[in-house]
Amino acid sequence: RPPNMKVDVIVQEKQLLQGLHSNFCIQMAATAQDSRNLYLMMHPVLGGELFTLVAEKLGPLPEDKARFYAACTVLGLEYLHDNNILYRDLKLENLLIDSRGYLKIADLGIAKRLNPGEKTYTFKGTPDYMAPEYLNNAGVTHAADWWALGVLIFEINSGYTPFQANEPMDMFKKIVQGAYSCPRSFSPALVSLLSGLLERRVAQRLGSGVTGSLEVKQHPWFAGLDWASLKEMKMPAPWLPDVEIRRIPEAPDVQTHPVSLGKHIPAAMQTKFADF
Repeated sequence: RPPNMKVDVIVQEKQLLQGLHSNFCIQMAATAQDSRNLYLMMHPVLGGELFTLVAEKLGPLPEDKARFYAACTVLGLEYLHDNNILYRDLKLENLLIDSRGYLKIADLGIAKRLNPGEKTYTFKGTPDYMAPEYLNNAGVTHAADWWALGVLIFEINSGYTPFQANEPMDMFKKIVQGAYSCPRSFSPALVSLLSGLLERRVAQRLGSGVTGSLEVKQHPWFAGLDWASLKEMKMPAPWLPDVEIRRIPEAPDVQTHPVSLGKHIPAAMQTKFADF
């Protein structure tokens, strides 16, 4: 990627982050720069990735627990979409767990401002989570994030993604065809939810209608979930991370070694980072 494009990406991410004020999205604390580096400082989210919880600690989750994490993600996407942001990078690794066990959407490096009715044609995201419209160049809307949510919910409940294949082209073919099968352990309500989210036809996809995220929240799989309590973070999380902040003791005899600080940011680019 040319340097100027990298600069634009960094500036855009900073602009997006500084406008986020949701319990379900990571929040920026401050920014800074020197002659060699740019710094984005985030509020700490110390519980690790949802990927680690599912892949290494608990394994595939029962539906009652998976529902909590899916609902947190819905609220995060709802907030981004309400602020005209297409996320484009939903995956287990980008969902961080805070000290109360709640999820926060992180890494807006490829997110994009996108107004209702607009489309983008850039090829972005993680292949397993890409919606068919990425692959057939039909133009991408906020609906692509709801497809990715379907992949995420499938993975949380099963331990694997629905379109996985040994070769990328085989996976892309499955995605375009909408060819997946649910484990027998999935409840009828979960199968129905996935059918709505993993709908190839964008206009018929759950979340793509005029009521947007409300379509997803009102699906029977979420029946009984107190969305207001969840939004206020009053609902008990199914798992609490063991988070303890310890002060690192000072070492009186630390040996120092010279390190490379990298190249200076060119003066021509520094102007783009004014007041960074």
